[in-house]
Amino acid sequence: MRRLLKLLLSTGLALILGACQIQPSKLLVTAKYVDLIRYQGVWYEIAAFPNRFQKNCQCTTARYTLIKNQIRVMNQCYRNKAWSKIRGIAWVVDKKSQSKLKVRFFWPLTGNYWILYVSNDYRYALVTTPDRNYLWILARKAIISAFEYQKLVAIAASAGLNVHRLKKTAQDCYTANSKP
Repeated sequence: MRRLLKLLLSTGLALILGACQIQPSKLLVTAKYVDLIRYQGVWYEIAAFPNRFQKNCQCTTARYTLIKNQIRVMNQCYRNKAWSKIRGIAWVVDKKSQSKLKVRFFWPLTGNYWILYVSNDYRYALVTTPDRNYLWILARKAIISAFEYQKLVAIAASAGLNVHRLKKTAQDCYTANSKP
């Protein structure tokens, strides 16, 4: 009787655990190494997953300035006929790669800023979060070629991001060579 009870319990437990099993997602691998001195400066948002804090934004840029062990962040966009700016700070979480950062715009709230990819010449970058709920395609110029855009989208897709959610960012406030 005990044996039968153990068999039933173990079988039932196995069935329950099997039904509840969650498939682990593909590990998100970030850039092997990011030179933050080269990364600093102005980045234009080429496309992004829509999110509530950038609603109705166009001509979106991010400026990163490295000061000691912190990165000053200044994001801006044009919306509702006016420039909207927000300042924050970021710091490195993974000192080896420098591709995983935390960012804070409102104390005590922080968010993840993971640099998925940066081109060798630091002209293009992909930024996401570990849960893959956010994605930004960034470039040093306001306009990039269709070829470069598709290349960046392919890199994001290969990392498991749902690139069908991407929305291109209007950058008509700037010419390809101007700075905000």
